[in-house]
Amino acid sequence: MDLASQDQLDPVSIYYLNITELNSFRFDFNERCGFIFQCLGKNPFYLRGELEYQSFIEISKEDSKMCVDQIHSNNEQFSLNFQTLYVFNSNSQVGILSDQSDGSNRNTIIYIVTSIGLSFLLIIIFACFKCKKRASQVNNLFGNSSSMSQKITLIRQMNKFMPIQTFEELIRKFPGLSDDLCCPICLENYQQDHKIRVSYCTHFFHSDCLDLWIEKNEICPTCRSSLNYETLNKLTNTDNNDDGLYQNASSTKQISNYSSQKKIRLFGEHKSANSPAVPL
Repeated sequence: MDLASQDQLDPVSIYYLNITELNSFRFDFNERCGFIFQCLGKNPFYLRGELEYQSFIEISKEDSKMCVDQIHSNNEQFSLNFQTLYVFNSNSQVGILSDQSDGSNRNTIIYIVTSIGLSFLLIIIFACFKCKKRASQVNNLFGNSSSMSQKITLIRQMNKFMPIQTFEELIRKFPGLSDDLCCPICLENYQQDHKIRVSYCTHFFHSDCLDLWIEKNEICPTCRSSLNYETLNKLTNTDNNDDGLYQNASSTKQISNYSSQKKIRLFGEHKSANSPAVPL
C-alpha cells in the first residue's frame, strides 16, 4: 500500500513510497515504534533489513537520488524491473501525524511569519531609536537655547571689555607684563603675533584659550576673579572705569592701593600676583 496515502499503519501490512520525482519526505508517528524503512535497490529482501526505533521516518532528496540510481543500476545489471521504491514495515500499529509535504508547508509558513515578525521588530526598534534621538536633539536645542544666548552675549561683552589684541601690542603698551611669557591655560609661549585677551584683573591669555575656558569656568584662571556675564556687563556699562573697579574691589585697602598697584603691575616697578582689578 502507498505510504503517502495512509494515516494509520498496522504491522501486518507492507507499505511503499514511490520516489520517482526525487522529492524529500518525512512522516511523524503518534508514538515511537520499531520499523524497517529502506531503498528497494539497497536490499530487495527488505524484511531482513535493520530495525529502527524512533517516532518518525525521513528521506532527503539526496537519499532519493541515490536510491533511484541504485535501482536503475541493478535493473540494467541483472535485467530486473524493480520500481523506484522505498519499502516500510512496522512492528506495531501507529498513526501518521503528518507527511513531509505538510511539514514543509508548515515550516515554510512558520519561517515566513517569523521573518516578517523579526523585520517588523527591527523596524520598530529603529523607529524608536530615531524618535528618541530626534527628541533628544530637540530637547538639547531648546534646553541649550538660553545658555547659547547667554554665551553669545558673554562673547560680545568680552569683545567689548576685553578686546582681542596681539601680544606685541600689549607689551608695547604695558612693558610690566613682559615677564609673563606663556599662557596659563595652554602653557604655550606667547609669540609676537598671538592674539591675546586681557582681563580686568590684568591677567592675559590666548583669546581662543580664554573663550573656551569661560564656557565652563567663568573665573580668571590665574586669580579666580569673576568673569561671568553679570560682572562683565556691570563693568562694561559703567561710565567711570575707576568707579567700576572700586565697586568690584573687596576691601577699603584694595581701593586705596589701586593706583600704585596698577602701575606696579602694568609698568614693571615690582610684580604682584594679587593685583586688584585694573581696567585695560
